[in-house]
Formats: sequence, C-alpha cells, structure tokens
Amino acid sequence: MKKILLLSVLSIINFQIVKAQEITTSVSNILKAGSGFEYFGESQTKKKKNYFENFSDVRIFAPKLTIGFRLEYSNPPEYGLNFIGLRKKFVEFGGYGLNLRVGDFYTLFGKGLTLNLFENRNLAFDNGLEGIKTSFENEFLKAQLVGGDLKFLEPLSIYLANPRIENYKIRAGSIELMPIKNFSLGGSFVYSEGYLPSVISGTDTIEAYLPEVFLRTKFNSIDFLISYAYKRTTMSGKDTSKGSGLYSSFTYTGEGFGVTIEYKDYRFDIVDPLRKTEIFRPTRVLPFQNPPIVHKEHIFTLTQRLPHVVDFNDEVGFQVDAFVSLSEQLTLNTNLAVASRHYDYLFDQNSFQFIKNKLGTDFLPSLNKKRSPFWEVYFDFEYFLPDEVDSYLRIGFNRRSETKNDQMNFLNPIQTTRISTIPFEFQKVWNENLSTKLNLESQWVFEYPKTEKYFNQFFGVSINIFSKLSFGLRYELTTNEHETGGRKNWLVFEGGYRFGTNHTLILNYGRERGGTVCSNGICRQVLPFDGFRLLLTTNI
Repeated sequence: MKKILLLSVLSIINFQIVKAQEITTSVSNILKAGSGFEYFGESQTKKKKNYFENFSDVRIFAPKLTIGFRLEYSNPPEYGLNFIGLRKKFVEFGGYGLNLRVGDFYTLFGKGLTLNLFENRNLAFDNGLEGIKTSFENEFLKAQLVGGDLKFLEPLSIYLANPRIENYKIRAGSIELMPIKNFSLGGSFVYSEGYLPSVISGTDTIEAYLPEVFLRTKFNSIDFLISYAYKRTTMSGKDTSKGSGLYSSFTYTGEGFGVTIEYKDYRFDIVDPLRKTEIFRPTRVLPFQNPPIVHKEHIFTLTQRLPHVVDFNDEVGFQVDAFVSLSEQLTLNTNLAVASRHYDYLFDQNSFQFIKNKLGTDFLPSLNKKRSPFWEVYFDFEYFLPDEVDSYLRIGFNRRSETKNDQMNFLNPIQTTRISTIPFEFQKVWNENLSTKLNLESQWVFEYPKTEKYFNQFFGVSINIFSKLSFGLRYELTTNEHETGGRKNWLVFEGGYRFGTNHTLILNYGRERGGTVCSNGICRQVLPFDGFRLLLTTNI
C-alpha cells in the first residue's frame, strides 16, 4: 500500500513539475556548535560538553505544489539524540480551498485540547506526525482529516541511560461551521493507539478517545471562545481512565485599551499523590495534546527563572492581561494569574490510601496551601522617546508566589517559593548606524525549605553598528548557596555579524547559568555551561 501511494505521489509530482512554468526554491540553514563543560546536580559533577548540529530545510515551490525536506546532522546534539540523515519530508498540493499533504506535518485543532502538533528544537520537543493531512476551507466551513504515526521522544528522559520512546497511531478530524457572520461552532475527534515502555510489562498498550466541541463569537470589539474536550483512556483493554479539559477566553479591545481574560479547568488525569509521582503514567495527558497555559511567558531573563510549570493533568486557574495607552508615548501593561490543583488529599492510615479532600470550589483556583496555589502579578511601563524611532525605556515589577503540597515528603510537605523582580530595559537609537541596549534586573527569592533568602542580579549591554555588527556582554550574580555548579557569578561575551541580508553569525563565550526553561508549557532543565557557542543562520 505504501509503495502504491509513493508511486502515485511521484507521478503527480513529475506531472506538476513538467506542467509548471515557474519553479522557485528556498533554503534555510542553521548551524550550531559548542565546546565546554556542563555541571550536573547537587554533586556539581563536571562533564565535557561538545556538540555540532546542522539543519538544512529545503522547499521547492511550483504552482499548487510544494516539496520539502530537512537534512540534519546532529552528532552530538546540543540537547537530544544523535541523528544523521533526511527527515521532515513532505509533498503538499493545494488549490481551490483544498490542501493535501503527504509525509511529515504539524497541525492544530482549536486551542490544542485534543491535538496540537509542533516542534521546539531548543527543548528537543517534536510531536509531529508522519502520514497524511487534508484540509478544506471556505467562508462557511473549515475541516481537517489527519492520520499518521508519531514516534515521540520524551524530553524529560534524555539524560536517562535509556531515553523513553513512545509510539502512537493517530486518526483524527476537525470541523468548524460558520453559518452566520461572526459566529462559528465546531468540534474535533482524536483516536489514538499508544505503545508505551513499561518496567513491569515491557510495553503498555493504550487506546485514547478525545472528542471536543467549541464555540466562538466576534462582535465589533469583543471576541469570545469556549472549548471543552473529553478524554477516555483504556489500558490493555481493561482499566479505563476518564478526564476532561475546559478552556475559555474573552477579549475586548477599545481605543487605547485592551483586556483578555482566560480560564482553564484541566482535569485530564487527576490522581492521588502516590500516582502523581509516576510522571510517565499511561493515563496522563498525551504528548500530542497541548492546551493554552493561561499564564504569562516572560521576556526578561530573571523573570524566566523558576517558572511555574503548568500541570495539564490537574490545574484550574485564570489570567487577566490588559494594556492601557496613557499617552502617545506611554503604555501600561498588566497581568494577573492565579492557579491551583483541584483537591487536597488526606492519608488514611487504616487503609494506607490517599482520600480526596475537597477544599473550596473545585472549578475555581484556591489560595489554600494544601491545594498547591500559584499566583503572579506583573506590570510594566513602556515609554517611547518623543520624535525618536525605536528608542524606548521599560520598567516593570513582578511578584510571584508558588506553594507545592508534596505529600510524599513527610518532613516538609509544604514548599513555598516567593519571587520579586524589578526589570529595566533601555534602548537608544543614536542614528541610522548606531544603537545601544541596556538591561538591568534585580530579583529577591524566598525558597523554603531548600534555602532561606537569596538575591539575583542581571546586567546586560549590547551595541549594534550599521545593523551588521553587534557585541555585548551579560553578567549575572547570586547569593544562593545551593546553586548547581557552585558558582555565584556568570559572565558571557557575545558578538554577531550579518553577512549581506541572508547570513547571520553569533558567537558566545563565557559561563552560563542553568535553570528551567519553558515554552508553551513544555519545560526542560538547562545545565550550567562554561565554554564557547556558535550559531550561523542562512536564508536564501
């Protein structure tokens, strides 16, 4: 069957290319190399770190036809597994609202409650499918049908002796109807068979069913969306787990003012504290699901430290994000986010089991410490200098608090972290050939029971000349006595050069601080690094 499909695709390709009067191409290349040392864990183990990666993405365009592939050399990679060869191969046909893609692809259903396929190479995250995707769109209808296989590398297992590989077969479809102006109603359905590594049985086989419905309306300055998904997982044809997820957003935009309110109620796999320690349990939220995180992802260096890691299995919360133009030059940006788990658990010594303990309303977040609350307040003022293009200053304030109720830690179950950060940024464009940027960030951290209080300071400066040459430095210090690697300060020198309009070279040398890095709810631990890094990007 695969051979017949391949021959059919190749025949169509040959016909289209012969027929085409114009063929264009594009190539983007990313080369990454580094040499130095990394530090592991509290033992501060020092290990040599060298990596060399090259990604060449090629696209060939003809009328109604696109061919693409990636040549990859990761030996060894910066983060991930070794790979040398051809991947991300596809052929795509399109026209008259209809699109067909054969090969590797990514896609999104709604807001990602049932299906959200994407790649983030910095996090070694890739849940793209290899198979077929077809879609159709006009002013009344949007529809997708997808089917394929997913070989998923669990990023959290990369440093293990045997990294975890999960295999899924996925069949899915989505539809959105727009019967009247400014109103749409839709839904999706995902069916998956999963084959997951298991210490006990060797392989766990699961079947997952994920239906979803959503509604969206737009009226002038108002945009409202609500989406609900249900998840049923059957393991080896016997045990069944049920869960659900709800997401809603409301946006209002006026003259010089805008506000967005988001709400999440993710119950895809609520389990007791003992089961929660099984981070790779088969019933957890599946790797091809990725709903909105409903809290702010920051741009400043220190505000990205110690991030809140969203739990898609068990978290309820909301976010309010707003901006106000106070004048032509001055804007106020604000954000408030609150989240928690749904329940507390009590340990019954008679049955040696955890019993669910409802504290407050489970469809609203709670600040009760037993429900592991998280809250954050952020605001900044952004001022653009009069009569100067791209010259501005920004000063902000961030206050964050997170409490984890780790009931498997019998000595210190309540673990609290409180962080206050003041970021400052100033960019000055002196003329068309020279610009400078200054970053200052101060942070105060209270972390219990690991340590008491400590202070972080970040300083960064960069100079850009002729929009071609840039150089700068980043310096960071801490008073934390428990820092991985045992260091108290880090200094990095960096420089860049643009060759024409298509090539950019960036060089870094120095000591880099480690920490948790998150993007769209996907997180990984970055190890401290001492050494040299090179990045060369090309687009032609």
